[in-house]
Amino acid sequence: MAVTASAQRGLDALRRVTKAFIDDDPSTIVLIPNSTRTQVPGGGYDVTPGTPRAAQRFKLVADFGGDGITASDGAQIHQWSYTLIGMWDSVIEIGDSWVDGDTTYTVVSLLQNNGYEKRATVTASGREPNYG
Repeated sequence: MAVTASAQRGLDALRRVTKAFIDDDPSTIVLIPNSTRTQVPGGGYDVTPGTPRAAQRFKLVADFGGDGITASDGAQIHQWSYTLIGMWDSVIEIGDSWVDGDTTYTVVSLLQNNGYEKRATVTASGREPNYG
């Protein structure tokens, strides 16, 4: 359930503080939605990227420590977690992604809408993270 203006009297102040927090160390990101899933033989899916969204300014906060090495199906992969923070009117969806260098960043969850910011959990997979 979203917080309404009547339940959140300091909404304008919270939006200003969120903007100042993002402006302190912003990252301009073009999110690419994954819009088409096509089933392939064997039961898997190929996902076709959708039309990139307009560039938006976010703050990326690293939620990790260490080298990011994770065991997966008998192999070791590099994976990191971030919180993506945008203004309340940012457009973010689960499955959105972007690539920076050799690393792919994917939105894996959205936190509840609070009316003054949008937060998402992002997983980064690749050689080295480029943020944080």
